[in-house]
Amino acid sequence: MFIRLLSMFLLAILMVGAAMSLPVHAHTSLDNSYPEAGSIVEEQLEEVVLEFNTEVAPLSTVKLSQGDGSIISLDKIEIQDHRIVAILKESLSNGMYKVEWKIVGKDGHPIEGDFSFEISMPMKESPTPQAEPVPTMTSVPTPRPEPLEESVVEVVGNRTPNSEQAGIWIIGILSIGAIITIALGYRRNPS
Repeated sequence: MFIRLLSMFLLAILMVGAAMSLPVHAHTSLDNSYPEAGSIVEEQLEEVVLEFNTEVAPLSTVKLSQGDGSIISLDKIEIQDHRIVAILKESLSNGMYKVEWKIVGKDGHPIEGDFSFEISMPMKESPTPQAEPVPTMTSVPTPRPEPLEESVVEVVGNRTPNSEQAGIWIIGILSIGAIITIALGYRRNPS
């Protein structure tokens, strides 16, 4: 009887150990963008850059539209490891814009998202001396993401080990509980 109980206990420990040794991966997410979500861009925009926490599959898409929903034509979309660069055909005028993206990351999960930004370039001042300067809202320019170097870049996702490992702990505890229940059942009804 003692040997049976001991073997079930060791089996439970092995199951929990095996479950805890499984790799924990963060899901794909957008890490950075230029322009940033909700930002006000006060300079000529030539491209939209999206940076993810994983490699991006070649079939990923980006769509740019104006505030009224009309689609802006893109010259081309370049996918470079963790980045998507959407190069604009024409310069954008002042107004609200929305970026919509759909990707499949290295983890195999398809995700999509969107964000908006505003173009607010100062109007060129008139050369006439009577013209008064028009006050404009100022904002902090959005920093442009640094280009990727040719070296290996390690990207760490948004990991929260406590929440990601909760499922493993629950399975382990339930396994131990089941084994103890079975062992106690054998103890009451010896065969």
